[in-house]
Amino acid sequence: MNLKEIVTRDKRIPVIEDECLFVIKEYIKERKGIDVNPVINLDTSLMLQYQIMNRLFLCASNWYLENKYKE
Repeated sequence: MNLKEIVTRDKRIPVIEDECLFVIKEYIKERKGIDVNPVINLDTSLMLQYQIMNRLFLCASNWYLENKYKE
């Protein structure tokens, strides 16, 4: 996956779950130096997990846009 392409993609083009989790993973690795493997757990509330994933993705993608991929 291409981090820059996902983060700078036109907002009208949807981002799939795997791309969101990839951006979150790379963000945590870059900011904290920790290699994690975020996943969606099917045993608990999917709606809550997707809401959290969306918030984390927005935070991570905004950080990349402001700090690494300024145009």
